[in-house]
Amino acid sequence: MTKRRARTGSRPKPPTRVAPTIAGASEAAPPASEYTPSPAPPPGPSTAWGRARRLGDRHPLLLSWIALSIGMVAILVYTSRDVGLQPSQLFAMIVATIALAGACVWIISWE
Repeated sequence: MTKRRARTGSRPKPPTRVAPTIAGASEAAPPASEYTPSPAPPPGPSTAWGRARRLGDRHPLLLSWIALSIGMVAILVYTSRDVGLQPSQLFAMIVATIALAGACVWIISWE
């Protein structure tokens, strides 16, 4: 049988942080009130690749929509090059294809 902790409505307290000490040091560790944690790491590289990765991390569905739209429009333009569509017809089909790609990404995100 396993022991079960009685439900008292409170969680166990997390361990307290203790300032690190060096063995054999002549000075005592600073009091807990003077201990400051290390600063947060920098936000990341400011290169174009770093900004693109942050955009992808923040907006994955938008990035998926853009990638799927580019692929679908490329296929549409490639397969309709010999059909003889007018520019306004091709533009309307491209807009509809981009909207369809957005709907596909939206439906996939339901799960």
